[in-house]
Amino acid sequence: IRRVSDGYRSDAGSLFSRCCHTSGERVINAGFVAYLYSIGHSVFGNTPLYYVLQFSTILILVLAANTAYADFPRLASLLARDEYAPKQLAFRGERLAFSNGIVMLGILSGLLIILFGGSTEALLPLYAVAVFTAFTLSQSGMVQHWRRLKGNRWLPKAIINGIGAVATGLVTLIAAVTGFMDPTLPIV
Repeated sequence: IRRVSDGYRSDAGSLFSRCCHTSGERVINAGFVAYLYSIGHSVFGNTPLYYVLQFSTILILVLAANTAYADFPRLASLLARDEYAPKQLAFRGERLAFSNGIVMLGILSGLLIILFGGSTEALLPLYAVAVFTAFTLSQSGMVQHWRRLKGNRWLPKAIINGIGAVATGLVTLIAAVTGFMDPTLPIV
């Protein structure tokens, strides 16, 4: 633990709550502005890099949300087909979508909104853990895929996916530990 010029501690626990960049200047957050916005604006100013950061953040969030709604019903149907989930989840509706999985995902999402009082601040740690858990499982699955296939240049591909699995696994662990430290969250 070291002290910075404004008197705030700088360690792993306070890194997310009181972000300081290298000059020791404190990043001010008015309470209604996202930390990523505050940090990005302090580091990059109004340069094109700041807008690249903001656009990248939006893109990651949209892709992660789309992945959940596109792939959860398909995954649930596969689990139902193998008898690891209720068989109703394998049903394809009129539009060739797994309707029951989509309805279930909507109901679970609504329950989480009710349970967390609609607070996005309280839901974000859960969202981060869920997204990075999915990324970790996906990367781990690809390692198994390359190991089974053992086609042309399978080892470098498996190593790349293995590095991805370890990296996203560490992010999942960090997000779980730091995100759920708040005793006021319904999960704790």
